[in-house]
Amino acid sequence: MGRAKAITSIILIQFILLHVTKSQQGFEESSAARTLKQESHDTHEVHCSRERSRAAWQIIDDYLMPFVEEEGYQISTDCRLHPDNDLFRDQERHKIHLDVNEWRCGYCKKSFRAERFLDQHFDNRHYNLLNVVC
Repeated sequence: MGRAKAITSIILIQFILLHVTKSQQGFEESSAARTLKQESHDTHEVHCSRERSRAAWQIIDDYLMPFVEEEGYQISTDCRLHPDNDLFRDQERHKIHLDVNEWRCGYCKKSFRAERFLDQHFDNRHYNLLNVVC
């Protein structure tokens, strides 16, 4: 059973790395265009889905990290799967889920009735707090 779990984890890691590699290629190809767009409109744009990021990190936390910890592996800080490289990690940690229909921003304490509204709030008001390396 342990061997099957390890094989499943390895396949999952390969799938995630393949997706990250393809996403990174698209990012590198159009980075100049995005930089120009940011300069011309003087706005900040993030070309990464918060929902996909949340789902991917949930999979990593549920399936990969227990295996990594069990085997005693250390993930390099240069690896895209290292938690410090998560674009939205700090903002996700500042979400306070109070009740079924009540969320609160950990930065400014504003309340929201759904998580998606809090996500929009982060995009509009706290985009400067994203884990972006320039």
